[in-house]
This record gives sequence, structure tokens and C-alpha cells, in this order.
Amino acid sequence: MLKNYLFLMCIFALFIFAACSGKSEDLRSMEQIRLEEGVPVVLREMRPSTFTTFLRYPAAFVARAESTATAGTRDVVRNIHRRLGDTVRRDEVVMRLSQDAPGYQQARANLANAEATYRRTQSLFADNGVSQQNLDNARTQYELAQAAFKAIDDIINVKAPIDGIITRLDVRVTENVQSGDVLFTVSNLDAVEARIWVSARDIGLIATGRPVSAEWLGQTITGAVSQVNMIMDTDRRAFLVLAAFSNPGRLLTSGMNLDVSLETYRNDDALYVHRRELISEAGMSFVFVCEGDIAVRRQVALGRTQGLLVEITDGLFPGEFLIVGGSQMVRDGTKVYAVAPLSGSSGNE
Repeated sequence: MLKNYLFLMCIFALFIFAACSGKSEDLRSMEQIRLEEGVPVVLREMRPSTFTTFLRYPAAFVARAESTATAGTRDVVRNIHRRLGDTVRRDEVVMRLSQDAPGYQQARANLANAEATYRRTQSLFADNGVSQQNLDNARTQYELAQAAFKAIDDIINVKAPIDGIITRLDVRVTENVQSGDVLFTVSNLDAVEARIWVSARDIGLIATGRPVSAEWLGQTITGAVSQVNMIMDTDRRAFLVLAAFSNPGRLLTSGMNLDVSLETYRNDDALYVHRRELISEAGMSFVFVCEGDIAVRRQVALGRTQGLLVEITDGLFPGEFLIVGGSQMVRDGTKVYAVAPLSGSSGNE
């Protein structure tokens, strides 16, 4: 494209040189050549292609499934079995508090006694030594003791609440903790969610299911809008939009902040041009197309814009040749010849 423009500049320079030479017969000769052979122009064939518009906003990424384990009692951290970044399964023990706590020891003793009583009552019942009622009572006491021990065991042996990766460790061994203190966080990073705050001006352009994308480490991660809140947050003066992303290779992690692109419009059969290829007059837009060897000025209807690209909704048709270089030297009906026809409808070629 650059070579074609340089070639055109050389041709235009010849016109200027002839004008400055002071030889009217040479000027007439160049004008005669222009009339006979035409003005050199660069053409591009218009072909339907995909045209999209999008908005770009910063977003905070979090794991779509994330859970935090907290201390259930005042105690001391005795052991930590997993490190930051380790993969864990649900109900796997991640850390252990003190098993010397009186409540834990009492619950374990109660369970042992209840189990022994239940087993003995089963044997007596088999020999008709006790009634069904006695057996049922022993079973109930055993089940209650099991539940009580599990409750305190879950407090002492802190387990992973979900499958995932340990993304936060908030305590160390021998550290004292209080009930409610955060111990660790497990995140399932197979999928992540972007939290995007969108202005009131743009919220009407966004719909659930629309594609979104983000760039990180040279890779493009794609997703879709999963939720659009229609009530403005009064503190932020913006609307919350959620977007769900697959996360192959767990490239993204919880807590990251990246810019995301939200697609607001898509036309897979569009014709579009670069702004510099448009001529604006009296609120109307025109282009020059080549019909045979004649430049024809054509009014066009504009659609949506994205950056320097403009969608054409009427006035241009597939297969026509748009004059993209040298249009400033032609008028409606000027004879032209193509320097190098180009294919494709991308307005930034």
C-alpha cells in the first residue's frame, strides 16, 4: 500500500514540476495525457467481512468458584499440610489446630463410649438380652456422638471447602487464631469471572451472551457476558457487569486486573471503509468508486463506527472498486487508471 502511495506522489510531483517550469506547452501536454490516459489511482475491491464494535473497560478477575476457611474456635495452628499453590480436593485436611483442646478430647471420649455401648447392646439384642427399644436408644446415642465429634473434628482438622488451588494462606504454624479468623482460601481456577463497572452511557449497549475477551502474556482469553445489573451502584455511579471466562492452562488467577473488550455489535456480512476514504459535505458522506475507467462520486449511508473504521449500510456493493488512493485528484466522471488493484474490504489496508 505504501509503495502505491509513493508512486502516486511521484506522479503528482511531475504535475507540479511541469507547472513550475513555465512552459505552457508542457503543461498542456501533461493535461492532455491526464485526459487521454486518466489519473492514476489505487483501488480496493469491496468484499463482505466481519465488522464489530466493542467497549474496553478495566475488570477485576476472581475465580468463579472460591471459598474461604475460617477458624471455628480460639486455638493454635499446630500443622499446615499444604502450601500456597497446591491443588487440594474437597474435605482434604489442609491444616490442624490443637487436638489437646478439652472439647475435642471430651467429644472423642464420648464417641468411643457410645460406640462401645452400641456394640455391646447389639450383642445382647442378638441373644435376646435387651429389647429393640434399648438397641434403638444405643444407636441414637452413638449417632449423636458421631455428629458431635465430626463437628469439633471439622474445627480442629480444617478441611478444603471445595476442589481447587490454595490461593491464600493467612496463618503460620504456632500462630494463635480467634474464632472467625480467615485461615486460607481455595479457588477453582478452571473458570474465572470478570467484574466490570460500566458507565450509564454504555450499559444499554451490553447484553448477556455477548462475547468478551482479554489479553494476557500474549494470549487472548475469550468469554461471554453472564450478568448485566440494571440497578446502578450509587457509590460507583456505574453498573456491574459479570463476564464468565474459560481459563485453559489456568492462565488467569484470582485478584488480577486486566482490560477487557466487550463486543456490542457484530455484522458478519459488512462493508466498511477507513474514515480517510470518506468525503463529507453538507452533512452527507461520499466516496469515489471506479466504474470501468471512470471515477464516480457516490453518496453512502454510514452505520456504526469502531476507531477509524466506518460501516457502510448503503451506497456500496460487493465487487465494486473503491478509490482509496488518488481520490483528491479526481472529480465525478474523471477518467482513471488503476496503479494496483487491491482486494479485501478492510478499511485500514
